[in-house]
Amino acid sequence: MPNKISPGNNSSSPTWGTYWGQIIFYFFSK
Repeated sequence: MPNKISPGNNSSSPTWGTYWGQIIFYFFSK
C-alpha cells in the first residue's frame, strides 16, 4: 500500500492530485 500523503515529497505531482488519488484508493479499498 503506497503512502503518498506526504506534502512536498513529490513536487512533480500537485497536492490535489494526490488527495483525489487517496480518496479513490480509499473507495476502491472499501
